[in-house]
Amino acid sequence: MNRKISVSGWQLIGSVIIFGVVIYELMTGQIVAKPQSNPITRVDQPISFWVIIGIKVTGASTFAVMGITGLKEESK
Repeated sequence: MNRKISVSGWQLIGSVIIFGVVIYELMTGQIVAKPQSNPITRVDQPISFWVIIGIKVTGASTFAVMGITGLKEESK
C-alpha cells in the first residue's frame, strides 16, 4: 500500500496547517512568525495584525479551493 499524496492533497494539508496557525494567532492575539522581542499583537498594532491574518486566510482559502478542485479532477 505505497500511495503517493498528490499535489492537490498537499495543498489541502497546507491549507489546514495555515488555518490552524491563524486560529492559534487569533486565540493568543499575537503573530507567530514575528520575533518575540518586537511582537505584532492585536492590541498594540491592530491594523498590521488584521492585515497579516487576512493575507494568511486568503492564501489558505486559495490553497483549499485549488486542492479540492484538483482532487475532483483526479477522481474523474
